[in-house]
Amino acid sequence: MFIASLKLLLLRPIGFEALAFPRWQPVAAHAAALLAWLMPQMASQVRADWVTHRWNSLGSALAAALVWVLAYAVAWWVGFGLIRGLLRAGRRWDGDGDLFKLLATATWPVLALLVAAAAVTGPWGNRGDAAMVGWLLCGAFVAARAMTGAIPALGLSGALVATAIGGVLGLISGTVVMLAVVGASIAIGGL
Repeated sequence: MFIASLKLLLLRPIGFEALAFPRWQPVAAHAAALLAWLMPQMASQVRADWVTHRWNSLGSALAAALVWVLAYAVAWWVGFGLIRGLLRAGRRWDGDGDLFKLLATATWPVLALLVAAAAVTGPWGNRGDAAMVGWLLCGAFVAARAMTGAIPALGLSGALVATAIGGVLGLISGTVVMLAVVGASIAIGGL
């Protein structure tokens, strides 16, 4: 999986036959990168309240991590579903090959580099914002390039459009899920 991911990150085309590994491996890599990004934020929250409210601060940090993971999963599945639907509707892809594994393998190194960029540049609200936007655009291009390498009938412009539509609507759906969960917890528990 690492060789295929590195080739895709370097914008080298690979076919679906190069993805001869279990589907859980890129999913686990995504989860590890996401949790590595969440750890410093959660640790600072737990440390701040640890002396007075140990279990409450630990529980709130775990709940926040769960909300982030849930929102990321929803965003990923909505984005993937839209990309798959757009490719099938445009008759660019016949459904042969594992598109999920291709996109997951192509994008997890970008997510890991996004985590590294966040660690170097600091939290949101400063120069880290520009790095995050840059890495997200890089991830969209890497995903589009991976699709054009594996699906011969698909051009780069069509892949970029499908990736942009899937990414934006996935981001919106993940944000809606996050806000709904946070809103429900505020409504139930109060501020």
